Amino acid sequence: MINQIEDMIIVSDMIDNRLSDLEIVNKLNWQNPKKMYPLKLKLRQFRKEDLSKFYKQFEEIDILSKTDQEISLYKLNLLIINMIN
Repeated sequence: MINQIEDMIIVSDMIDNRLSDLEIVNKLNWQNPKKMYPLKLKLRQFRKEDLSKFYKQFEEIDILSKTDQEISLYKLNLLIINMIN
């Protein structure tokens, strides 16, 4: 999930810089250019600030998962619920 958010942030930045879909696909070395369409659909649901916030929360949960699995799973569930709403 964190990789998807990371891709969304990167693509969002490139779209803000007015790169075409083909330019984005080439810069990211994606083999399948069709990957852009679902990603752009997802981007419509989130603001860039929210994506950055979610990314940071995922990082914190990842670090926490190495020391306290129960709390990290709880926080992960809360984060996912927050993202869906």
